[in-house]
Amino acid sequence: MCRYAFVNYKQRYACFSCRKSFKKITFDDYLEQQGKKALFKKLRICRKKSERIDLEQHYNTTMNEIISKYHELINKCPDCGKLMANMGMDFKSPKKNDTKNWKIIEGMYRIGAIFQTCGCNGFGYVPKTKSDYIEYLKNKIKEYQERYKQVGLNVSLSAFQRKDQAEYWSKNIKKVDIELQNNT
Repeated sequence: MCRYAFVNYKQRYACFSCRKSFKKITFDDYLEQQGKKALFKKLRICRKKSERIDLEQHYNTTMNEIISKYHELINKCPDCGKLMANMGMDFKSPKKNDTKNWKIIEGMYRIGAIFQTCGCNGFGYVPKTKSDYIEYLKNKIKEYQERYKQVGLNVSLSAFQRKDQAEYWSKNIKKVDIELQNNT
């Protein structure tokens, strides 16, 4: 059974500049601490735009403002103030002085890898050396190119869906290709 299904675990954020990671407060806990849980629920369930506007004026805040303040709080590194990366609940950071692994983790993040699962199996392979990382990137490009080819062959998709998915895989291939070029 998925361990994350019943408990609201904190996300882990990484600062690549400081080479540190932090567990950050969940949105529900933030609302509770700020005393805005009931207000946010009221705003979220409003079906009529006019009702929501009246509530926002009455409480002098909007749903978007509440969400932005939360993101401002959790996205900044407490040490250097730079933006951090949400690495997921399964992230285990390397030691601060392990710069090689931090560079690999940062590169994986740039290509879209985060350490987020349902909690059952873990997040998969993380390369430990630069040569392993290069091999990992080459395998990713092959995997993404194969998925790109499959999109064109999938007759159950509409032309719009094929175009959309082809663009998605094309962007991912470019990200990995850039990362590979930067590491070879």
